[in-house]
Amino acid sequence: MRAICAVLLASGVLSVMGPVVASGQGRLVGVKAGVNFATMGGADLNEFETACSCNAATRTAFDVGGFVSFDLSPVLKLRPELHYVGKGTKLEIAGTTLSINTSYVEIPVLLVVAPRVAGAIHPSLFGGGALALKAGCSLSGGGSSTGCGSVGFDVKSLDYGVVFGAGLGYAMRSGEVLFDVRYNLGLADFLDTSPSVALEYRGLAVTAGYSFRIGR
Repeated sequence: MRAICAVLLASGVLSVMGPVVASGQGRLVGVKAGVNFATMGGADLNEFETACSCNAATRTAFDVGGFVSFDLSPVLKLRPELHYVGKGTKLEIAGTTLSINTSYVEIPVLLVVAPRVAGAIHPSLFGGGALALKAGCSLSGGGSSTGCGSVGFDVKSLDYGVVFGAGLGYAMRSGEVLFDVRYNLGLADFLDTSPSVALEYRGLAVTAGYSFRIGR
């Protein structure tokens, strides 16, 4: 069922983006960077923590990316993004810390509501879906690190979820300085096991960046 949702999300994104891109109007481009406070959740989290006698904790990782924004109306925008983002979690086990370090190339596609307000500060709310492809995975702890595959810790190549958050833009020169906070609610079980284990990524990202308009 979740795989079907991912396919529908991708096909819906393409069908919406086609006519918008073709219009060639109202395009903004931007870059952003910040931190992602990553951990994991899911229906099996308590059982997992009991089995390993551990507690899941937050891993501070990176989040860098860029975006293109298309005006759909005076207050509504479509914003496809491309991010390189760190996910994973930390596990506190008997006084030691094991870190699951995963990285992904992620493609969020967001609808942005940006009310028209007077002044230099422009608030916005956004939400949408995201598909992500695994770029790397390692385990670290006790001063050493190893690849996930070398110890049989298999992580799926595809991740997907729901993204929502809020942002502020501050007009500067011909563009805007941007700040946003977003929550990424993973819907895919990230461990590649049989039977599957209901553990999904969670992340709270805080980023800053800059955007400017191109074209007409």
